[in-house]
Amino acid sequence: MSILGDEWRYAYWTSTDGALEKGFNPAPGRYAIPIPMLLYQGLFEAFGADSYLPFRVVMCFFLALVTGLAYEFMRRRLGYGLALPLAALIPLFGFAGEVVVNSFRMPGMISLAATLGALLAIETRTPRRDVLAAVLLVIGVASHPLALAFVAAVAIIRLPLFLAGRARLATIGLLAAPAIVFLAVLRPDDPRAEPLTTKLAEVPEFLFAGLKGLMNALTGFASSSVPIEGLAGFRSPVGIVVVILLAGLVCRVVWKRRLDSVAVVGLLAAAVIILMAPVFAPSDRAPNLGRYVFPAGICVLLALAELGRGLPAWLAQRNAATGAATAGLALLGGLALASNTVELEREAREYADDSRHVRAQAAALEEVRGQGGVDRSIRIEQSDRNIALIGEKYRFTPAAGEYYVIADDYGTSAWTPEELARQSPEVQRTARISKQIVLGKLP
Repeated sequence: MSILGDEWRYAYWTSTDGALEKGFNPAPGRYAIPIPMLLYQGLFEAFGADSYLPFRVVMCFFLALVTGLAYEFMRRRLGYGLALPLAALIPLFGFAGEVVVNSFRMPGMISLAATLGALLAIETRTPRRDVLAAVLLVIGVASHPLALAFVAAVAIIRLPLFLAGRARLATIGLLAAPAIVFLAVLRPDDPRAEPLTTKLAEVPEFLFAGLKGLMNALTGFASSSVPIEGLAGFRSPVGIVVVILLAGLVCRVVWKRRLDSVAVVGLLAAAVIILMAPVFAPSDRAPNLGRYVFPAGICVLLALAELGRGLPAWLAQRNAATGAATAGLALLGGLALASNTVELEREAREYADDSRHVRAQAAALEEVRGQGGVDRSIRIEQSDRNIALIGEKYRFTPAAGEYYVIADDYGTSAWTPEELARQSPEVQRTARISKQIVLGKLP
């Protein structure tokens, strides 16, 4: 395997400007993520860019941390038995494969771990826990902007306490800390961004597609292997049916519990905000990308746990109704886990194939290193012609000159000539075309 996608950019930035400079002052249209940048600099300095294993190990640590925190949240509401299969879906979430099987979504995973910790911290209100939650939310927004959705969730969860006149200053401080850090220190700025009113017009379409796709992913119906004609894939109508059922259940609970159900509302609001995020992203993005489905899916799982607080006691009654409900839940859970596991395996194979091609592209640059005619400013995949020739999935982002800086400082995962000769014809073709691109020899 090799580092992929944004990790090449991180390697170049840490090699030239350093983690703090690029972490707080990214290129226009990119996120300020100082905490992940510091972590990446440490990894590159300690292990280099030639080995993928350290990055994967660290990503697995954060994935396990997110799973553990989500499990603890759900265990407190559903008990061990019901919380375990819900939590098991998180590391096996194959429809969010770009997050689960790679390390290049580490900034979002760090942010998610911090904000889930904040949600657990505020469950029992004490001054120390409020300070801890504020610190965790600051870490979250300094790692990835998705933390803002959880800041909104915390605001909703603390609303009854605020309206009751209790801990108002603590609540204001809890929410102000991440907001000030994000707006004043991280300074989000994209001069190329479209007007806000233009983007708002796209929200309903993205939100509808995102909600439907998310529910299809969580239930397993997003898999093309579902043996029911017309009910498979991200466009399956099952997703919208589940959304309607969930909305009805939430309305019923809110009506009966009133302000006691704010956690459900807050978590679902966070999911909605995350699913709307592609509209406001620096570049055009699809609504069902794994980077959005994964955190939004966790929010929905936590909301389901909150909604199911009385479920263990009801299922313990052991009558015909509870038996049917248990069988139905087991069937749905089995489908969700099986479909996501199949998808996870497919995604892992795809990214492993991507990595082989990335290593071939690096090998091409190594082969022409020092030769005359190398265009050090060219990016192998950054043109329609090059994408048509090589494919857009290989996630090799640096320009030729940037790659040489990375390789000189951190090493390279490029195939050696002997290793490249043993690769498939498709991988060898990628190396040949990449070499022609950087030498300007394509017609």
